[in-house]
Amino acid sequence: MGQFRRIVVYTPPGYDRSGIRYPVLYLQHGLGEDEMGWSDQGHENFILDNLIAAGRAKPMIVVNENGM
Repeated sequence: MGQFRRIVVYTPPGYDRSGIRYPVLYLQHGLGEDEMGWSDQGHENFILDNLIAAGRAKPMIVVNENGM
């Protein structure tokens, strides 16, 4: 699109030291939100950390961008 866009990126625990390639989920916000919606109001980091620790989700990278 020829322009800079702001993003918020979630990385799983241990990402910095792992050297593993992770799947990426591009998660869009709802109407009236921005790239901070899932992290600020949805607490995606806490939810994903708990799901991964419980073995109910695979470690992944989540990218949130402003879809407006």
